[in-house]
Amino acid sequence: MDAAGKKSKWHTTATIGAFVVGGFTIVVGGFTIVGATAAVFAVYLGYLQLSPEGRDELCGLVHHAFSVCAQPIITKTIPERVEPGQPTVIATVRPASPGEQLTVRKTNGVGEIKLTKDNRGRQQITYYAPADLHGRSEDFVSYVVATTHAAALGEATVPLNRGPVIEDATPEPVEQRQSIVIAKVTPGSGGSIRPVRPTGGLGTVRLGDVQAGGVRTIIYEAPARVSKSEIDTVTFSISDDYVEVPHTTRVQLDVGPTISRRASLPVERAQTRVIAVVAPSLGGGDLSLRRPLVVGGGSIELGPPLPNGTREVIYTAPSQVSASTYVSVSYSISDKVVEVEGTATVRLDAGPTIVKQPANPVEQTQTTIVATVVPGETEPVLNWSQSPGVGVGTIELHRLPNGPYQVLYRAPAQVIANTSDTVSFSVWDRNVEVHDTATVQLDVGPMIADQAVAPLEPGHSVVIATVTPGTGNPLSVSKTSGAGQVALGTSPLPNGSYQVIYTAPAEEDANAMDSDLDRVAYTITDQYVSVPGTANVPMFRGIKISDLRAQIGMLSCDIPKRLNYTGIGISKLRFNCTFSPQMGESEQYEGTLTSIGVKVGVTAKSVMKWAVVAPTLLRGGGALEGKYLGITVDTPMGGISFLLGGSNKTISLQPVAVQTPASVNVNIAASIGGIDLRALAKSEADDGHLDVGQ
Repeated sequence: MDAAGKKSKWHTTATIGAFVVGGFTIVVGGFTIVGATAAVFAVYLGYLQLSPEGRDELCGLVHHAFSVCAQPIITKTIPERVEPGQPTVIATVRPASPGEQLTVRKTNGVGEIKLTKDNRGRQQITYYAPADLHGRSEDFVSYVVATTHAAALGEATVPLNRGPVIEDATPEPVEQRQSIVIAKVTPGSGGSIRPVRPTGGLGTVRLGDVQAGGVRTIIYEAPARVSKSEIDTVTFSISDDYVEVPHTTRVQLDVGPTISRRASLPVERAQTRVIAVVAPSLGGGDLSLRRPLVVGGGSIELGPPLPNGTREVIYTAPSQVSASTYVSVSYSISDKVVEVEGTATVRLDAGPTIVKQPANPVEQTQTTIVATVVPGETEPVLNWSQSPGVGVGTIELHRLPNGPYQVLYRAPAQVIANTSDTVSFSVWDRNVEVHDTATVQLDVGPMIADQAVAPLEPGHSVVIATVTPGTGNPLSVSKTSGAGQVALGTSPLPNGSYQVIYTAPAEEDANAMDSDLDRVAYTITDQYVSVPGTANVPMFRGIKISDLRAQIGMLSCDIPKRLNYTGIGISKLRFNCTFSPQMGESEQYEGTLTSIGVKVGVTAKSVMKWAVVAPTLLRGGGALEGKYLGITVDTPMGGISFLLGGSNKTISLQPVAVQTPASVNVNIAASIGGIDLRALAKSEADDGHLDVGQ
């Protein structure tokens, strides 16, 4: 350093070695160079190590004694900011002597240095920026310009610009034909930005309008049809006059609203069912239901957003479904960009169906099927109820193994008459309730019709009743009291009834009886009901029917009032009777009707007549007095019905006829099951004291 503190023009950056003018000796790399050659070489090396100012001073000292001092003249220029590959002039240069050939060699920097000429033929030093700047904003470059005998050092700091700068945006998902900004481009120094050159991707890219600072947007447009949501990897390049910048970005393609059909179960009236779930677009646009069409009844709507963002397409069945059928549904879902179509087929279910069945007659506590219920297709479990106050029986619902239900009617514990019972019931599932009625014939059970029984001889049989069965077969009979035996006929009669047959005890057993009347009690039983029956069977003891062989007169009885009997067990009817014997005077009797065997209907004053048969002629007045019971005797000529009684049961009254005022004989005397005769004194008969008909 000199006194002024300035850097010496003779300062070098390396040690040169020994330098002696006039007998020069220099040692370089182990070689010794002496004489003038050494002097020249030393000056040259020093020259190379000096700054440009130092070189000029050195050459001035030696007065151009050496050719090394004839160096090229470098004139610096201010370089422009350059992009990769872009050139800029950093200096002009000319040789010290015209015609000398110049060369340039870079000694520092990342760019390239070349000798070029301007349009006027002047030589210049041109700098070319590297292809990759590696983040540099400037390049310090140094170089040597040389001729054959001289060289000059040059340097420059070149500002660098990496060219168009692409900055990615954060694009939203895009649906078909939708456009969105995916990046912006800031231009470099290499001129205007040229149109985008796409190199890959499903959509298209283009430059947007120029914004402040020359910035341009890069716009992506989705393809016309997006079949699925996926990532579109878009590649393109942006270039100016010098640089083409490749770039890659990713765009989310959005297929738009997605309809996922749901397996639709059958629906009953007013019931709702989700037929589809709609996932909105990835961009989350508002969804709307458009063009709904329902063929077959009902309606559809778009439900509110669920927590996961989806929405349900909901079908509502009509308020009335008369029969199970299918409904066709079509609709579309739109988010204002994409509209997708959806369809569905819905099964309408009429609900439980009641199929009536003919009900069998039932006895007490007996059941019968009155209907079958087929559940709806959606609700296999059914409930039921019976309308209160309607009918005396009860309704039960029983499920069969294969799914349907049976509606059973159960008769009450007591059935007092054959009649019909109508009940009302309802069957329902969770959505539909159906109503119906059933009418069931109630059967009181076996019905016993007593028969008039004549006195029997020991060991003989007689029909004491007929039994009309109820619904509960088979019938059986059991005796509960009496001396004889009771049995049912083995075969039904043409009308379906059975005979109850009484067999009198053997003669010795009959003679041992305390009374001539066997009071028999028995029970008729079927599957459900037991019905008691009784019969009073007169026993014919001590006389045989064959002893009754002689007719000794006629008995006529006046019936002064209407006789209309339609069942067993009448009030006693009194009347006047006249016995006209074949020999002797007539006798007056008071008759009382005690039983009658069949239905009788005589509406006017009538006369009943009997032939009086006895073993011998009767002696004395009042011989017919006594009780008479009806009996039937089998003979070779057929059955004979008559009244037997009187003295020791030796008198029989064999019916002849009933004569009406119109002289029509009605043979109902044979239907009389029993009368009592009381002989009247002459004074009673003359006074006409009998108040008949009481």
